[in-house]
Amino acid sequence: MLIIRDEQMAVLRSHGEERFVADQCAQWLLDDPALAPDVVRGWVEAGLARARGYGFRANSQLELFVDAMIVFGPEFDLSDGHGWRREILAADLDAAVKWQAFQSRVHDELVREGRL
Repeated sequence: MLIIRDEQMAVLRSHGEERFVADQCAQWLLDDPALAPDVVRGWVEAGLARARGYGFRANSQLELFVDAMIVFGPEFDLSDGHGWRREILAADLDAAVKWQAFQSRVHDELVREGRL
């Protein structure tokens, strides 16, 4: 039987997190290669922290949140221009319900703006 200690799990998690952040940064830099990589990394790390603060945990949820940052701007969830974003994200809802509402509204907004 293989036993993995807590310290080993922490190392594995940190490597997975680092790869996820690197992948998200690479995606953003593909979209806009003129950006400074260290700035993008800061945005991604801050965005992931905010997404987790909204209750999102699954990589697919975190990835869409970062994708929304790329499309709408790094602080899209903090701006006053689109109240629905804050309304959904700050709602006291189960994360899965919140995620469905968020995903649906992002899709609708992209379609309305002709980006999809």
